[in-house]
Amino acid sequence: MRIGDILLHHGWVDDDSLARALAAQIDTGQRLCSLLIAQGGLGFDQASRALGEQLSVPAVLHRHLEHRDDSLAALIPAELGRGAMVVPIGRQANGTVIIAARDPSPALAARLGRTIFGPIMLAVAPARYMERLVEHSYNPRPVAATQPPRATTQPLPRAATQPTPPPPEPDLGSSTSTSTSTSTSASTSASTSTSASTSTSTSRPRPRPRPRRRPRSPRPRRRPGSPAARAPRCRSRSRPRSSPAARAPRAASRP
Repeated sequence: MRIGDILLHHGWVDDDSLARALAAQIDTGQRLCSLLIAQGGLGFDQASRALGEQLSVPAVLHRHLEHRDDSLAALIPAELGRGAMVVPIGRQANGTVIIAARDPSPALAARLGRTIFGPIMLAVAPARYMERLVEHSYNPRPVAATQPPRATTQPLPRAATQPTPPPPEPDLGSSTSTSTSTSTSASTSASTSTSASTSTSTSRPRPRPRPRRRPRSPRPRRRPGSPAARAPRCRSRSRPRSSPAARAPRAASRP
């Protein structure tokens, strides 16, 4: 059944509006429902319902597009979405992905089923709005960089100009003075770097000194004439000295 007959059957358009849209379709090449919506003779939901009845698929209504999930557009590659004019707009409670299409068909459903893992459902929408939706989802326009307004500054008043004195005449000692100034600047920079390094080293915290151990006092040595040297040493095992009476028999026994 043709789309014009469906619209006339439901009373959504009259004969005059349908005749004007058919005449404009020859010149513009647009589809009939899109022309009727642009002329104001047909509503968006009525056009979607008429297309859904013609193709035996669900219809995408205006409220479905207002509450669509833009993050689902990443489920389909941009090239496939632009070529087939399809955009995922929502997901049912059981996980089925709802895909709005300009020309839904079983072949298109099988092609999308190889890309999206899980059940899908195709729904139809008018061609003009589907083209805009695909352009918005897969061809985002870059946001123009906004430049801050330039600050309008007034030129500062110039100071009173004074006559510049004539340049001094060059003398023979100019080279000598130049070398002297160069050496002076070099020595100044060296002293500046030295003072900077000195200040840097001075600013560093000094390490904490370690406590010194007190030296042990040496033991006093015994001198040969001291009383300690004359004192007999203690012996653990000392032999008893023999008395003269004990040594007497030995001497008498000698011949």
